[in-house]
Amino acid sequence: MAVQRWTEGYPVASGTYAISARDNGVMNAYLGTCVGVTLCDRKAGVGGLIHLLLPEPTGEDAFGKPENYASTGLPIFITALCNKGAKPERLEAAIAGGALVGPLSELDLNLDIGGRTVEIV
Repeated sequence: MAVQRWTEGYPVASGTYAISARDNGVMNAYLGTCVGVTLCDRKAGVGGLIHLLLPEPTGEDAFGKPENYASTGLPIFITALCNKGAKPERLEAAIAGGALVGPLSELDLNLDIGGRTVEIV
């Protein structure tokens, strides 16, 4: 995925990520069960946001869009940040999302997609 340039309020769609070397910018993602992860290396001046949909792929579905999943997308995101000058040992992280969005069924509670995604992150 190419690094996207953004302006203030840049939306990061589900199953994608954005990286920037701009100070004081804003990226946003609308999260429910999805999980947003921000990582930044202040010394390198680079950071970004990934908008994850699910914890992990089931079968071959990761090959088309690995950024959808925490288990496959997060390593891609970290590699992209490092390719822009970030160092893994300096990355600062914040996560949000992973909610149970109602009305809830017994199946929703058992699957706990957001909670499982947060655990992998």
